[in-house]
Amino acid sequence: MTGHIPLPRRETLVRALRYLTRNYTMLGGVIVLTIIILAAIFAPFLTSYDPLALDAYARLKTPSGTHWFGTDHLGRDLYTRTIFGARVSLEVGVFGALFSVAFGVLFGLVAGYFRMMDMVVMRLMDALMALPALLLAIALMAMLGSSLQNVIIALAVVYTPRTARVVRASTISLKESTFVEAARGIGAKAPRILLYHIFPNTIAPLLVQATYIFARSVLTEAVLSFLGAGSPPFIPSWGNIMAEGRSYIHSAIWITLFPGTLLTLTVLGVNLIGDGLRDMLDPKLRGRL
Repeated sequence: MTGHIPLPRRETLVRALRYLTRNYTMLGGVIVLTIIILAAIFAPFLTSYDPLALDAYARLKTPSGTHWFGTDHLGRDLYTRTIFGARVSLEVGVFGALFSVAFGVLFGLVAGYFRMMDMVVMRLMDALMALPALLLAIALMAMLGSSLQNVIIALAVVYTPRTARVVRASTISLKESTFVEAARGIGAKAPRILLYHIFPNTIAPLLVQATYIFARSVLTEAVLSFLGAGSPPFIPSWGNIMAEGRSYIHSAIWITLFPGTLLTLTVLGVNLIGDGLRDMLDPKLRGRL
């Protein structure tokens, strides 16, 4: 019937909601992340200040009723810059995770299903994983240049190998399954088997991996911006705000305190959601709850 959720999907949704209400850590992560997402979406309506507006007479003001988070060394309202910075961090996290998962699924399925491609693809993935993630991201940003799009590209390159390994491991274990053998026996081609039989069974570990990449992308973007290798300085990202405040850490600690606190809460919330999804989707852990 149109307008109604099919019964199996409805039961799955009900079970997920019931699990969420019992798992308080995951519920806490959902609440924290939801608040930050809503603040980022409605940022223009939550403040009357411009995040780029300078005010030389309001330099380094302490938090007050006029400036809730105080002001920075250029007189810019820190509360405004912090909530607008949430937009940058969430955008990087979402697109970094999206592209990493997309390319990781492609490489992982190909490497896991085709033995000849495994050596080529996975050796390339291993070569990328052999380099420290942050150093590789810095090197890519040095080659590509400072922009938000290039940050996303660098993060996708850094975290794709990790997703590819997860998908490859699942593909190797699934390609010898009875249902895959049956599909192969009735003449199904490799693309159809990968798309309709193997890929759906990799979604559970992919969801957990995506939350990990999301959190790591947000944190890595902040580190890159803090080091001057991330988004351009005029973009009010959390990393850029903290980088500007490090020279005033003793006299105006609030410049680094508030964006750093929101960065910590965002990463913590995403990790709590990832842990909850892992427990919910893993049959071995589900029975313990």
